Amino acid sequence: IIYELGRKFYKKIQITSSLKNIDQNRIKNLSTLSIDEKYVLSKFFDNETTEYAFDAKNISVQTLVQKELLVRTSRIKDNKTIFLIDLNVYQLLRQSPKYIY
Repeated sequence: IIYELGRKFYKKIQITSSLKNIDQNRIKNLSTLSIDEKYVLSKFFDNETTEYAFDAKNISVQTLVQKELLVRTSRIKDNKTIFLIDLNVYQLLRQSPKYIY
């Protein structure tokens, strides 16, 4: 029983530390955004939504997808691809809008 509890506790610590690393990487990515990338992210907050349609060829959007801040969907609206903002990023930007404004 003690072994199982120790193992579960160790797993929880590993998950927590890996989430902190992910958040640190995202914070680093957010602090190095270009003006155009900030503009793209601000669209989510201006419209108070977690999904928004952009031109998939937009370099700023592609960069944000590469940085894992946005996720591309297969849905199309008005000849534009719908992108989702990562929920952790969305919450982080809600708490600290200094990264985009």
